[in-house]
Amino acid sequence: MTILNVTEAWQNATWFSQYVVNRPNYCKLDFGDIGRRTRTLFLSYRLYNEPKYASLLTTLSRGYKPLLHVNNTLVATLREELNYTIHNLTATLFPWISPPFPTIQQMHQTFLKSKDQTGIAISGGSKHYYMIRHLIITLRREFKIDLPIEVFYVGEDDMEPEMIHSLQKMPKVTTVNLLGFFPLETKFHYWWSLKPFVILASRFRTVLFIDADVTFFRNPLEALDTDIYKRTGSIFYRDRLIRDENRLIGAEWFHNVNPHIYGLKNVGLIRSVANLSAGTNEMDSGFMPFDKGNLGVLFSLLLTAKMNSHQERQTLYNYTHGDKESFWLSREMLRVPYAFSEAYGGSVGVSKKVKAKDKERYVQVCGQTLLHVNEEGDSFWANGGGVLKEQWITMDFHKSFATLTHAISDQDGMAAWKPGYCCMKPAKDSMGRVTARELNDKEKALLERYRQIYRSEIKEMGSFLHKIKKRVVKALLARRPEVDKNVADEDGSWILNVLGSIFLVVLYGFIFALICLALTAIAPKKIDFGRYLKDL
Repeated sequence: MTILNVTEAWQNATWFSQYVVNRPNYCKLDFGDIGRRTRTLFLSYRLYNEPKYASLLTTLSRGYKPLLHVNNTLVATLREELNYTIHNLTATLFPWISPPFPTIQQMHQTFLKSKDQTGIAISGGSKHYYMIRHLIITLRREFKIDLPIEVFYVGEDDMEPEMIHSLQKMPKVTTVNLLGFFPLETKFHYWWSLKPFVILASRFRTVLFIDADVTFFRNPLEALDTDIYKRTGSIFYRDRLIRDENRLIGAEWFHNVNPHIYGLKNVGLIRSVANLSAGTNEMDSGFMPFDKGNLGVLFSLLLTAKMNSHQERQTLYNYTHGDKESFWLSREMLRVPYAFSEAYGGSVGVSKKVKAKDKERYVQVCGQTLLHVNEEGDSFWANGGGVLKEQWITMDFHKSFATLTHAISDQDGMAAWKPGYCCMKPAKDSMGRVTARELNDKEKALLERYRQIYRSEIKEMGSFLHKIKKRVVKALLARRPEVDKNVADEDGSWILNVLGSIFLVVLYGFIFALICLALTAIAPKKIDFGRYLKDL
């Protein structure tokens, strides 16, 4: 691009910058406007703070019409106006960063100067406690990971004090109350919405975010050595390649929000409107490493958190399945490089022979665990509870282990998920390899050691877990559905509320019937129950 084109483009950008600064009020449900405002902030921040753009500022100042009328050189005036833009857009887009960070610059410097440059962040509450403990043990024991670990919870109602104390006793583990960070937003916490806030709140520059129900087959630190991570400051893993026609509305919505595609043209959600074979779910957010020292990554995380904020997520969750797509959508909207691991989500479970019509029998793999492979095609990590059949059990783990004998991967989108998305039909990949296989001896031995941890070490907490079981149920019943019915369905807590209400109605009816019978027994004469109720 020539200097003339750069200057012309900058003048157009400047016009929009002045426009948004003069109009601080915006619709928080208009993601197109939010994306443009955030990109304006991102570009202004980089021009103002990065020394490599000093000479560019001189070029851009030529023919520049100042917004602020100050007695200064054009370059100095331009810097003043950039600072003015940064201050105003930060205040309108991300007022919640303080506390603890007064400015985005101080947030960035905190990560760059962090004493612990690399660490692990896990989020969860009381019902995730046993999985969190199991995950920490496996990371330490199986993969010899000695990094500091932060476990985030959201207030005393989210995690019991006994659990917090128990986790704090584990070496190099810190428990963190997320309500101490970004309280203007985190006080409205809801289910998936917490992830980007946890990642931003973590003290580490390089943070490996891990869901409590994730299981690793290989050392998670290997993700930091991938070419994708080194190039982009993160690596994303694909979800199952499935097409849900009900989710096409999400693809259409994103096309309207972001009509000019910057990054991956082969992302399913982007192609699904025009390509009938493209998937509508793209990303699994169970395991995500980020370099927050990378400004593009940091601003993308800020926009991701914005998209998952109290008001904005009402739009996001209507068009996507929770938080997961927002991590790459923000990169796309800000024109920040990103990339996915090539393989799609596979499965770990049991094999099942199926005979298709007029065709040979084939083996499909059925299981609730979503499997991800590394760049070499080896099992890397799995999302969905690991060796447990049910994620939310709190006792008798030895009775609740899932049967895991086979694995299936989807290296290039050739395999097919059956209705219900629990069984996967294999196909030969582009290299001619059959993707369904029996777990190898190393994988079987690893999973057996994971089961043994539940039998011996987690089992010891059984009485403790039983003691807090009523508190966990109470916390679940206290939850309220938000956003829309689809989100409520995923949460499941609304079902408990309904069942609890039905139980109380039946109970009160039963008590009333007993009272009526008692009154009839002690008063043989005819009783006017209508009058009696009226008197009550």
